[in-house]
Amino acid sequence: MPLSSLVGKSWVAEGKWADGSSFKQEKSFSYHLGEALITSESLGYTDTEQTTFGPRNHGVYSWDTTEKIIRFME
Repeated sequence: MPLSSLVGKSWVAEGKWADGSSFKQEKSFSYHLGEALITSESLGYTDTEQTTFGPRNHGVYSWDTTEKIIRFME
């Protein structure tokens, strides 16, 4: 699968939005169903005051062998 280089690693981004508020996200990747799917777990701010950091979303990536594209579901 094209995303296999991400498995077992984490991606971290920090910065400021255009309005000056803070942005921070951490995303990690792992295999599921053998190596048929890669899932992602994201952490980020969960409140408008941007003081609580925790789980934000869960994504599933799969390789479409017919169309040769990555499919993503959240």
